[in-house]
Amino acid sequence: MSPLPGALEEQDVAAKDMRRTRWRFFAIAGLIVLFDQITKAAVRGWLVRGESWPAEEPLLGVYRFTHVHNTGMAFGLGQGRSAVFLAIAILVVVLLSVWQWRLPAQERWLRIALAMQVGGAVGNAIDRVHQGHVTDFFDFLVFPVFNIADSAISIGVVLLAWQLWRVESAASAEQEPSESGNVSPDTGAPPAASP
Repeated sequence: MSPLPGALEEQDVAAKDMRRTRWRFFAIAGLIVLFDQITKAAVRGWLVRGESWPAEEPLLGVYRFTHVHNTGMAFGLGQGRSAVFLAIAILVVVLLSVWQWRLPAQERWLRIALAMQVGGAVGNAIDRVHQGHVTDFFDFLVFPVFNIADSAISIGVVLLAWQLWRVESAASAEQEPSESGNVSPDTGAPPAASP
């Protein structure tokens, strides 16, 4: 038995929506990589390694640009392991890309979270391949120096955690019995009176 014409149209719309959603993932990741690489190139062209701007008084007393080479992971942790972090980044990019490919189209925020992490991982991986280190430059003086890619990864992780918590909370709420005890969760009717 062949599907009805209306069902075929719905399938076609769903397929187009899924393609559009998947392309958005790669567009978001690509924009993060582009912005990350442009800002890092600007810093490398503007400041020598270890130089800060402004040199004397930080902006608003808390911030300056400082050109740092990072052979560790985000925020300067795990220095001297650039090759290890490059391998991890490649694995993460592959796993997150496969995961997003399998997500339903309506999981927009989860897909954005994964795209941010992929874009950040690719941005830092490009540095590791071409330079052997990552260029960092956001310096808040009381926090390790970081870059756009690190920011995207961190925001993506927070967004991912929030989305997973939200889905878990919704699933738990559906499984909880009626709080009032006056209505049966299965039928919506009041419980039978006991004899």
